[in-house]
Amino acid sequence: MGGSVGWVYVYTCSGSLPTDVNIANITGITGTHLDGKNDSEVVAIRFSNDWLTEVPSGIDNFFQNIQFFNMFRTQLTTVNNNQLQQFHNLEYLWLHRNQIETIEMNAFSRTPSLRVINLNSNRLASIPYNAFRPLHLDVLRMLDNNCINESAETPQNINRLIVVADLLCSSLGGMINKV
Repeated sequence: MGGSVGWVYVYTCSGSLPTDVNIANITGITGTHLDGKNDSEVVAIRFSNDWLTEVPSGIDNFFQNIQFFNMFRTQLTTVNNNQLQQFHNLEYLWLHRNQIETIEMNAFSRTPSLRVINLNSNRLASIPYNAFRPLHLDVLRMLDNNCINESAETPQNINRLIVVADLLCSSLGGMINKV
């Protein structure tokens, strides 16, 4: 990770979903835990199914303590609070290498514990004003996007990056880039 966040060893679940079904809601899981572990001890989960178009709902029915959510190399195009509300304890959100174009208003309003957001290598073109303001982030990465190509890992630099994103990823951004 880097910056002031550091490295942490966590009990992780890697998800895989069948490609022949349009999965929007997870209704069951299979697999075995390490000796002595159970669903409540899973604090990290990741998906990398390139056909996936949204964050599956129902994850919290099985894993209530998710702190780290990683979804990469999918067809996800939008981030909204309906997708994230199931992660009450979420601190690390990695949505890198997807197709994300838009972050909706209040996308992070139900995840106040977020400390790290990685949106690198997406197609971000629109971020609502103050989308990141309610958060107290340690790391914000938005490299390799349409409207912004920056990253920050200190409070001062994060505040500056949020201001830049507020300008460049708004309707004013297109006009600023033309000048």
